Amino acid sequence: MTWHRGQKGVRAYRKFEVFAGNERLAAASSVCLYIDMQNKKILRLPRTVGADYTVETETALNTVPDRWKSQRFFSAESYVKTTIRRSDYDPVGHVNNAAYLDYIETSVLTGFGDTARIKTLNIEFLKEIDRDVDIISTGLKDTGQGCLFKICDDAQVYACGELALDRS
Repeated sequence: MTWHRGQKGVRAYRKFEVFAGNERLAAASSVCLYIDMQNKKILRLPRTVGADYTVETETALNTVPDRWKSQRFFSAESYVKTTIRRSDYDPVGHVNNAAYLDYIETSVLTGFGDTARIKTLNIEFLKEIDRDVDIISTGLKDTGQGCLFKICDDAQVYACGELALDRS
């Protein structure tokens, strides 16, 4: 289930919940930006963007995603290299956001063992991964409760964030 939480300036807010029967498996909040893809610029949201939606007051999480800030500059303790698959790309020509989660999960299992499970995840998408990128690395730094991560190559960081882990 997903719902619109309103918009302000250049930001639109969405909430998500995933259920199996009556059990909630996951909840998420997102801040979306309206981007001019040709000029690669963030634009003010047209009023018509939210016109088809009611603004729901119910929240999925008790966090405000645009108040969280990622730690972009840290030294990773380990890296897992990943070859980008053709299936990772969406019709617009960049890596689909869901593929980033696969890169992160693979790195967590490699770095912390097969029993490690991601409890919470905060991610900031910084730059799209275009079709000319063949290999990325996911760098991890253990924080004791979880880790900081960054998805990058030698030239730039594409996404970064933090996650909490269940290591049992």
